[in-house]
Formats: sequence, C-alpha cells, structure tokens
Amino acid sequence: MELEQEDEQDHEHKDEHEHELEQEQELGQELGQEQEQEQEVQLQVHSVDSHKWASRLRPRTTICYVASSDSVKYKKAIKWFSLRHNGPLFAPTYKRLPPSVRFYYDDEPLQLSELAEEVATLYAKLLHTDDAQTPQFIFNFFSDFRSVLTDEQSERVMDFNLCKFSEIHEYFESRGELNKSRFAAEDEEQIQRHAYCYIDGERRSISHYRLKPLSLCCNSHQGAKGTIIPRVQAEQVSINCDENEPVPEPPVGHSWLQVVHDRTLRWLFCWRDICSGKMIYAYARRQTVNFQLPNKQQLEVARRLALRLNSIRLDYQLMCHSEHWVERQRSIALYCIDRLAMSCGRHLPEEMDTAGVGKLRRKHLKLESSSTCGTNVMHLNLFNGSEEKSFNLENQMFFLLNTILAGKQSQDLIFEELTPELLSDYLETLLDGLTSHIFRICNASLMLEKSLDAVHTLCMADLLQSYHDSLQEVLAFCTFRQPIESRSISLIKSRGRVENISADQMRINAISECMQPLVEASLNYLDPRITIAWCMRSFIPINLVYKSSPLRLKLKWALDITTRDFRF
Repeated sequence: MELEQEDEQDHEHKDEHEHELEQEQELGQELGQEQEQEQEVQLQVHSVDSHKWASRLRPRTTICYVASSDSVKYKKAIKWFSLRHNGPLFAPTYKRLPPSVRFYYDDEPLQLSELAEEVATLYAKLLHTDDAQTPQFIFNFFSDFRSVLTDEQSERVMDFNLCKFSEIHEYFESRGELNKSRFAAEDEEQIQRHAYCYIDGERRSISHYRLKPLSLCCNSHQGAKGTIIPRVQAEQVSINCDENEPVPEPPVGHSWLQVVHDRTLRWLFCWRDICSGKMIYAYARRQTVNFQLPNKQQLEVARRLALRLNSIRLDYQLMCHSEHWVERQRSIALYCIDRLAMSCGRHLPEEMDTAGVGKLRRKHLKLESSSTCGTNVMHLNLFNGSEEKSFNLENQMFFLLNTILAGKQSQDLIFEELTPELLSDYLETLLDGLTSHIFRICNASLMLEKSLDAVHTLCMADLLQSYHDSLQEVLAFCTFRQPIESRSISLIKSRGRVENISADQMRINAISECMQPLVEASLNYLDPRITIAWCMRSFIPINLVYKSSPLRLKLKWALDITTRDFRF
C-alpha cells in the first residue's frame, strides 16, 4: 500500500511538473523567449463585466502570468536599463446618438440606455453584411442585446424580427462612418503619448498599444459570432515599468491589475484576450538600422577633392570654349555634377535620389532667361512631371546648354556624345576614386561646415536650430526628391508639458526630435566628423544630434578619432 501511495504521489507530482512546463512553454512562445525558463505566478481576478453575455466567451476570468522575482530559477539576461512609457491607449468613450435617431421595436421607439444604445449601433453598422444575417450571429447578438436592456424592456423585446436598426444604420451611412476606424475619435496628441516609449533613452514605437472598445465577435469560432466583446479595462492590464520612473496612470477611477518592475522582460503591458484566451503583449518595436553611410575611404577622397576643387572647376570652365563638341558637352555635364549635384546616371544605390546626367532627354529640361532680373533658370522635370527642381545657371553654362539643346526633339538625349560609363571613367582621371557621389559629399560637407562656422550663439536651442536649418539647406542641394518634412514641434512640446520639463529643455528636446528625419536623410552626403567636432566646440551632447544608439554604434569610428579641431 505504501508503495502504491508513493507511486500515486510521484505520478501526481509528475503531472503537476508537466503542467508547469506546458505553462512555461506557452508563455515562452508568446514572449518570443523560447529558452527562458521561469516559474509563473498565476493571478486570477474576476472579470469586470458581469453580464450574462460573457458566458460564451472564454476565459470567464482574467488570468495573467507574471514572473516573480523570488521564483526565478535561472538567471536571465537584462533586456533594458531604463524604461519609460505611458501605458496603453484606452478606447474613447461612446458618444450617444442624437435624439432624432432612435431604435424601434414593433414600430415603436424604445429609449435605450447608453450601453444598450452602443450595442445597438454595433449591429446597425453591420446590418447589411453577410455575418449579420447568419442565424448563429443573430441568436448570440439578440441574447446579449436583451441582457443589457432594463428588466422591463427585456421582457418586452422578445422577437428579433420586430427590432428595427435601419434608422441608426442610415445615420452612420449618411455620415460616411460605416467603415470608419473605431479609433478615429482619438486625437493625435493622445496617440503620440501612448504609441511610443523610451528604452535606454531611445524612442521606439509600441505594438498593440491600443485597447479594443466594445465590439461584436465576428472572426472567432462559429459558436461565438455575434457575441458582445466587452471593453478591456485597466483592472485587466498588467504593467511592466522602471521603478525609477513614474508608473503610468490608469484612467480615473480605475487601477491596474498589477505593476511589476522586471528588467528581464521585454513586454511593457499585457492583458488576456477574452475571445482567444491568449495573452496579448505590447512590445517596443526593434529599431531597423537602414542608414546609408559613406565609408571612411570615400570621405577621404572627398577631402582630397576639396583641395583640388577650384582647379577642376577652372578646367571645365575653360573646356566650354573647346573646338571639340564632346569636350563642350563634357564641360556642361561636369558643371551639372558639381554645381547641381547630379549623378552620372548609372542607377547606383547612392544615386537613386538624384538626376542622372547621362540619361537626360530634351523633354526633361526647360530653360528660362529673364533680362530684367538677370537670372538664367533651368527647370528639371523628371518622373512624368511629378517632381520638378529649378536651378540658377551661370551665364556661360546657360548659353552653352541652350546651344546643345538647339534642334533636339523631345526624346533626344541631351548629351548624346556621353554615356554614364564614359563620364565615370573621366572622373577617375581627375582623381583616383572620384565619382559623382564624392562630388556631392564634398560640396555638402563644405556647405555644412561653412554654415556652422557662421553660427555665433551660446544658447543650445539656437545652436540646434541653426544645425537643423543647415541640414535643410544641404538636403535641398543634394536631393532631387521632395524635401524631408520635420516632425511636429507642437506635439513634442505638448509631451514635454505633460512630463513637466522646463521650457528651455522642452525646446531643446523638440528641436532635437524634429531634426532626426533630416539627420538620417543627410547621412549619405556628409562627413560625420564635421558634426562631431562642431558638437565638441559648442558643448552639445552628441546624442541630441545622433539620437539613435544603432546609428552612434555605426559612427563609433568617427566618435573615437574626431577632435574639436577637425576641419573638412
């Protein structure tokens, strides 16, 4: 008997151990951490909504698994050192229908409560869809709809065929809101506040930051179609945050299910989906590093070009008067590559945002001369007229180009004597390693350095604003595409007001945040040592300019060797 009892106990322990392992495997799959082994603490809280229609959804209770610091058996890697976020974005509150839009039962209007009216609008929006016509959907919805009515109304409303949702449907159809996103009522400031977090000082976007509003089950298993899915409440959400940062505030009158401070977990907050029974985790999305950076060898060739730039310009200006037609075409082509930041036209990755000289046709150019203003303008129009850029040309080059265009038809090449390959080979004869992209790096770097040298101020915000303006000038010169739009300063400042940051620091953060698209777009054209040296001389933290840690890692070689006296 004792042996049998011991065998039964061993069998029970084995079953319990296998059950624990299954729980660990399920959580590991959801977190994407297959090799992490941890003991789970199971917290069970009764569902906030106690309506009868919750019975068809599973699970009937809210269950959350969170790692306990006392129960971790194996040492896990630290995922972050500092974390700041504002929690999930709850669905906006329901806005009631106007009094003239009513629900009818047996051709008589019925005054509904706010919850019942919201449920009625859910079905009204789906009135003419295939799902809303199925018997199972109608049975589940009508049963749940009666449960949110008053007792008197529930006893009266017994036949679904006598319910009239058409007036509500027509109201939303007239307003064009049948297919409108359920998150459309959210304002941009709230989205910016909850859609991003800061991990180790780096701003990242958050997945699954929205919590679903009240809705009808349409995509789940057949038996639950039409069932009301309640709103996710704060009492169902677990928060993971930094103990040194303020805990995200729940909605007024609510509290979080629990708050943990676990640096070994990647998720920021989580809750259990009442339909699938699975945990839904909100993560900070990983930053994708896709920066186009010139290598150190290209930068050194660009610096050598800067020393010979004046002599090269003098040579191609003298070439305008050559007796050979190919040399005269080459002179204007070199002028376009140097002064107008065009490429040779070989369709290389670094040339995708520029116009290729060797591929230009007569239909792409339009010359305009103004004798009163004394300006000579060339309008360059590519991509079927979708983008246009204008250039001011020197008199000598304008008249030479006008001569080249004479007699050419719309589809004729402008530089018929030149090909992208011939142009590239000629650049190599001027300087080893010289390409049209090196020309852009050289001119853009000289332009940035000259612009920053002209800044004389001690205010850090003004210095950053000057750098921002300089980057816009560089990008306007280098790229043929539309200019990069800066991020909204007002939204960033509003986030600063919420976080109680001083006015000066708020402005610094706003400018730094807004110029990040410009910084990333200009990386391919600038020597980063110019920026690093300027930051050293101006006592500006480098992370205000290069905010992304992956980017700073790529620029580590420049950060290590650059001094404050560096000159391009």
